[in-house]
Amino acid sequence: MTQNIFFAQNIINDNILLVHDEYHHCKNVMRYGIGSTVMVTDGNGNVYEGNIAKYDKNQAIINISLHKYISSPDKYTLHIAIAPTKNADRIEYFVEKAVEIGLHKLTFIMTERTERKAVNMDRIHKIAVAAMKQSQKYYLPQIHQPVDYKTFIQSENTSLKCIAYIENDVGQVPISKYFGNGNNNYNILIGPEGDFSPEEITLAKKYEYIPVSLGTSRLRTDTAGIYVAACARSMLVV
Repeated sequence: MTQNIFFAQNIINDNILLVHDEYHHCKNVMRYGIGSTVMVTDGNGNVYEGNIAKYDKNQAIINISLHKYISSPDKYTLHIAIAPTKNADRIEYFVEKAVEIGLHKLTFIMTERTERKAVNMDRIHKIAVAAMKQSQKYYLPQIHQPVDYKTFIQSENTSLKCIAYIENDVGQVPISKYFGNGNNNYNILIGPEGDFSPEEITLAKKYEYIPVSLGTSRLRTDTAGIYVAACARSMLVV
């Protein structure tokens, strides 16, 4: 039976503090009693085993008995920069599935045609944490605050930068052709429901973003993000 993993970054000396949702899940959902052994990760590869010492003031205090560091099994870094969808449920679904599949960095970009101008980052963080625990991972993706499209593409510098869009372009090739081939850091731009504007595509090319295709089907924004994560995982993990 797979053991539940809790998430905490409040680590003081030899104690871990589970607070908020993690405290509630530990005490009221899983009903772990005093003395129970639990596993905790900080989302940075550190894994702790310990015993619940007490419940106190909406927190669980855990005495650490074992600590180990687990190196990331991934030999690549995938950064998806995606426009938030009008329907919040869709972008939340993307976050959940992309984290489960394998995502290292996430940025929400505000494009000309982005309809949703605000993202509930606290909820996004909670969804990412839950997906990390569900998939038995020990690394929480870096999730950045929403940023203007132009600002993002001018500042991002990775070994391979791609922009996926719907508009037909003779320069587009399947994204799968760029996974591997000596690259290990990927930054993929995914636009809103209305796609990137022609001006945004031209600007991305100016900053050396490679036009790529996600196949012949017209994908929703959230589906496109999941597709990229799955494609990278299938081609770069052996």
